[in-house]
Amino acid sequence: MNIIEKADHLLENVAPPRHTLFQLQFFVVGKEPTLQAKMHRCLEELKSRRNMVQAASLEIEETNDVNALHEIEIHKLGSSAFIDEEEREIKIRQIKRKISANNTHSEELKAKILAWKEEMDFFIECFEMLSKQEPIRPWDDYHVQLEYWNEKTLQEIKRCVLLKKPVDMEQIRLILSLPDEAPVKKQMLEIMVKSLSNDK
Repeated sequence: MNIIEKADHLLENVAPPRHTLFQLQFFVVGKEPTLQAKMHRCLEELKSRRNMVQAASLEIEETNDVNALHEIEIHKLGSSAFIDEEEREIKIRQIKRKISANNTHSEELKAKILAWKEEMDFFIECFEMLSKQEPIRPWDDYHVQLEYWNEKTLQEIKRCVLLKKPVDMEQIRLILSLPDEAPVKKQMLEIMVKSLSNDK
């Protein structure tokens, strides 16, 4: 077995060209603070992968057409009486190398398409599982946004507490900009009132 064959044998174990399902579950969908945000994240990621599959499929079709034109060019060179044999052979070798490179690129695209489809399958299953808990609502829905920003800012505060760092002033401004009904705003105002009382 030569070095290339050994490498090819080992490369059969290489990870697919995509995120791991663990990453998708915990770092892509899982990082969202609410159920509605998780579902909308699934849809955004699904749309992105769908667009990538479509673009790659079109690129493969274009590459196939380019290769077909190369094959016609080889045929024309083979039957041309206006070119000497040595030049004909060189040009045919050049064209065949282009075809080979195009085929390699197409195979890489096919592997990516397969990987993206696996990710699409994950996002579809994840969305369906989440939507059993509650139906998806429009992202612009007032209560969806209220819940999202409440949870998002609350997570930031918890992170600051955990790391024993002061809450960033921009974060405080963001919280105070939320509607009065946001629980995190009520909590922040209570803390501020207590703090002012203790300073007196």
